Amino acid sequence: KNMTFYADPQSGSTTLKATYYGQKLGSSEYEELYAVTFKGSSSVTVTKEEFVEIEGYKFNQSKSTKTGEKYNGAVFYYDRASFRLEFYNGTTMAREESVLYQESFSKFSSYTPDLPSEFEPGSRRFVGWYLNPECTGEMVDLSKMTMPADNMALYAKWELVTHQVSIYKEKYDDGTFGDSVLPNGQQPDPVLH
Repeated sequence: KNMTFYADPQSGSTTLKATYYGQKLGSSEYEELYAVTFKGSSSVTVTKEEFVEIEGYKFNQSKSTKTGEKYNGAVFYYDRASFRLEFYNGTTMAREESVLYQESFSKFSSYTPDLPSEFEPGSRRFVGWYLNPECTGEMVDLSKMTMPADNMALYAKWELVTHQVSIYKEKYDDGTFGDSVLPNGQQPDPVLH
C-alpha cells in the first residue's frame, strides 16, 4: 500500500530512520513491514502523525516509540487485527469465528453445518460455501483462502438429493417382483384393486 508522509522542512544532513513492524502470523514476534528514511536535523522527534493506520493491523502504542522521543531509530509496532468470519446456514448464523488478518481458512475446510430444519432429513446434500446468500458464482475453497482486512460472511449451499426409484410392472403371488422395470421417466399403469 502506498503511503504519503509530510515533513516540516528542516536543515540538517543526518539520515533519520523509523521502522514499522507487523506481528507475524501465529506468533508474538514482529517482522519489518517498511522503514521511513529521510535527511533532517538530529533533533527531529516523533509526533502522532507517525502512528499511521496499516490495513489489517492495530497500532500497539505500549510497545512503540512515544511522542516527543527522538525520531531516529524510532520503532512502531502493529498487532494483527481480528475480524469476524460468519457461516450462514439458510437465514441463520450457524457459526462465528474470530480470525486474524491473513490467517488461513484451512482449519474450517471440513466444517459442514447441520441440515436446516426446514428440509426433510436425507432430502438435501451440503455442496459447499459461497460468498453470497444466493449461493451463486464460484464455490469458495476454504483451504486456499485467508482472512481479509474486514469481516466476512460465507453461505451454505444445499442441493436436492436424487433418489433412484424402481417400479416393477408385475408382482407375483409369492411376493416377489418381475424382472421388468419401467424405464426412467415412464409412468406406470394405474393399479386397479
